[in-house]
Amino acid sequence: MSKWINNCGQILKSKKGTLYIKFDADFDVKKGDTLVMEKKVDALDKSVENGNITEERAEELKEKLHFVKYELHKGPRSE
Repeated sequence: MSKWINNCGQILKSKKGTLYIKFDADFDVKKGDTLVMEKKVDALDKSVENGNITEERAEELKEKLHFVKYELHKGPRSE
């Protein structure tokens, strides 16, 4: 059984307004695999709730990273 690969990619919004996927890790994809999308804003809010960053820092990052719409996580493969 494979493991989660967190933050393996992102869905970004270009300056022209189109969405595109950028992968940040190498991984194999097979039929039946799943990628989980998490809104970047929700991930930052969760970091605040967990005490990892301050609310002020989260707001700063939301402004700087407004073009990052989703983070991608690859779920484990059941074999």
